[in-house]
Amino acid sequence: MIHIRFARETTPRSVNSRVIDFKEAPLRRSRLFLTLSLLALILCAACSALTLPPSLASNGTLATVLSRGRVICGVDGQRPGFSFQSPDGQYSGLDADYCRAIASALFDDPSQVEFKRVAQGVFTDLLKGKVDILLRDTPWTIERDAAIDFVSPVFYDGQGLLAPVNLDTTSLKNFKDKTICVRANTPAEATLKAFFKKAQIPINAVALDGENELFINFANGNCEIATANRSELAIRRQTLTNPEQYQLLKLTLSQEPIAPIVRSNESQWFDVVKWIIFGTFRAEELGVSKQNVMALSPHPDPQIRRFLGVEGVYGATLGLPNDFMKRVVHHVGNYAEIYQRNIGNPFQLPRGVNELWLNGGLICPMPFR
Repeated sequence: MIHIRFARETTPRSVNSRVIDFKEAPLRRSRLFLTLSLLALILCAACSALTLPPSLASNGTLATVLSRGRVICGVDGQRPGFSFQSPDGQYSGLDADYCRAIASALFDDPSQVEFKRVAQGVFTDLLKGKVDILLRDTPWTIERDAAIDFVSPVFYDGQGLLAPVNLDTTSLKNFKDKTICVRANTPAEATLKAFFKKAQIPINAVALDGENELFINFANGNCEIATANRSELAIRRQTLTNPEQYQLLKLTLSQEPIAPIVRSNESQWFDVVKWIIFGTFRAEELGVSKQNVMALSPHPDPQIRRFLGVEGVYGATLGLPNDFMKRVVHHVGNYAEIYQRNIGNPFQLPRGVNELWLNGGLICPMPFR
């Protein structure tokens, strides 16, 4: 944003106190014209670089999505557990299910989603309005947050370590001189080296290009340990010949909060997505699940009645039906169900920090009141 500040004179001056040289006036006008023209060009360039469709610019995302009749989600599409497109075109995974949760809240129909594959770290489709929301493995960082809005983490990842079960890793000292495979020229490489340097434990870091090369070398025994995000390690472990012979260590070198992303300055849409996410957390907290949600509407507990929209107008304050969370849980489930269905059961990845706060984790809903 360009700010133009006009200086104000502190000493009063009379109209006749200044002599105007009309010979200099054309030159001054030319300079002023050039300055204003330059400012106009800068502003036009900034505005035209990422122009939103007229409906988005005038009505906002929520109204546009409701009018369209479906939500367009930007996803990875090739990452099992999060968003993976099967040969028949169907999408599965935690990210895909949160897209369906949004569609369920808005339309009472989880199928009203259009999935669009988006490359990691590329936000152009979101900023241009080609997708309504990004749900893919993009960690929340201060640098990224300056241009877009992260809503609320739906998964806490972190850089972990995968090793054979017969490797003694009970003490950090046992990592001395171990060969560890890592992707080259990535934050993971820098984090690995910084962690063990701080611990004053020498290691042999083998930097490799790409995840496939990393895990091929690990499977072939060219390194004793592999490091990447814990979710990636858990997924890749299942592709090894004998996955039960490898352990995902509890040691975590970093934290990577993964959250849906929306455009900045879209407060209503931001709030809608945020409370749908919080709602899946709250459902688990209250014991509301796919199996029992339809039978709980007459429940005497006022907390459950408010949550399901039987009492209060909390949905209406967001521009949603009051029973929006009843729809979400009925079609998609609570957070525990979403996690176990997509990550916990298929890849044997314990919830860890993705447990509810009641169980010592970081998953914490805001109050529905």
